[in-house]
Amino acid sequence: MVLEFVQQEKDLFSAKFDICLQNASIGFAEMTGHLGSMEGIWAGKLNNTKFEMCFDNRTGIQNIKTFRPYKIILNDSSSGFVYQTSNKCGLLSKYDFEQISMDNIVYNLFPIGFGTEGSKNPIYCGEQQIALVEKDCKVINDLHKYLITAISEESAVIAVLFCCYMFVNACYKPGTKITSSVEKVISTTKNKTLLDKYNPQFKEKYK
Repeated sequence: MVLEFVQQEKDLFSAKFDICLQNASIGFAEMTGHLGSMEGIWAGKLNNTKFEMCFDNRTGIQNIKTFRPYKIILNDSSSGFVYQTSNKCGLLSKYDFEQISMDNIVYNLFPIGFGTEGSKNPIYCGEQQIALVEKDCKVINDLHKYLITAISEESAVIAVLFCCYMFVNACYKPGTKITSSVEKVISTTKNKTLLDKYNPQFKEKYK
């Protein structure tokens, strides 16, 4: 299945997204922040799954260094955390990635920049790829858009949670008012370990 996670509104300390399947809305996500903070509180729904996310640095996850952890609440039940972490892939080399630890299952999102093609971010559960999040390098009027390819609705929920975290972690600009703009963010990944995570056939198989 292929979903669009599309920002429809932006205010100084808030953002609203639609979640669409074949141009029909099947969910939403809203983030609310406040003056003096880089963090935000998320609330949303995808079909029958209600979700919330909020900053909480008490992850309780041992032996993992976490950056900006957010607590995940699914259908009013505390389920886990999403955060940024890193992994060594050589004596002097490491890469950052996002991770969800939820209900004793770990999901990893690997950010891979393809220059003017934008970013392609595969999501894995163990050795199996379950979703792909793509983002164009061009952003118009500071409204962001993510394209999700997922193998199931459960995997789509995981991808949406990652999209929310990616937005607040890298794109949220509290207090900034933008009326009309075009911005390009071009990144090219050289790390071979990350590049090996990208499977160009995945999208064709599950779209």
